[in-house]
Amino acid sequence: MKNKYLFYTVLMFIFTLTITACTTPQQAPAPTMDMSIIRTEVAIAMREVGTQEALANPTVESIQPPTNTPWVITATAEPTSADAVAIPSFTPMSTKKPASSYTYVAPTATWGPARLTKQTPYDNTTFSPGESFDAVFTILNNSTKNWTMGYYIRFVGGDLEPQQTQIMISDLVDRGRTIDFTVDYVAPGQGGKHTSYWEMVDNNGAAILSFWLIINVE
Repeated sequence: MKNKYLFYTVLMFIFTLTITACTTPQQAPAPTMDMSIIRTEVAIAMREVGTQEALANPTVESIQPPTNTPWVITATAEPTSADAVAIPSFTPMSTKKPASSYTYVAPTATWGPARLTKQTPYDNTTFSPGESFDAVFTILNNSTKNWTMGYYIRFVGGDLEPQQTQIMISDLVDRGRTIDFTVDYVAPGQGGKHTSYWEMVDNNGAAILSFWLIINVE
């Protein structure tokens, strides 16, 4: 903008000198201006104006596209066994259920005031499904007193159910003597082992002996 202003100023100056030379009365000759200097200044001013215009409005030819830089691909060496990362071993958990640690333990007979000395049939005797049989339990009076008719045995549980669940003693049992209790059974229809649990109770209602019978059904 400054150069353009200078250019127009120079042109106005030349125009003014020309008009003045034509209208001014002849007097003593004034010193003449060197036209080569004026032309040089005009040329410089025009060149500067052209340069500013070119910078303000660049042409397509003046814009140089960026130089494409080729990509450089560097090969990576394959990892060796020394670079390998050790993967920890994995042991899958078993989906199987652990075997049951439960073991059936029959109750232990008490050797106090009474003791089971004999039984028939013996434990684990085999019967057919639905077969009838009698079980005889021989119990010793191991106490310090005689047993009266207030003593009895009673069924307390198990899958081998008797025909009668309670049996009273029928006579006095002296110390050191035994008494037989006979129980009627029918073997279950389902195969396998079956158990019948019993207690002997004194005349005060206290259990003084625990015993059982186990049979096998096939």
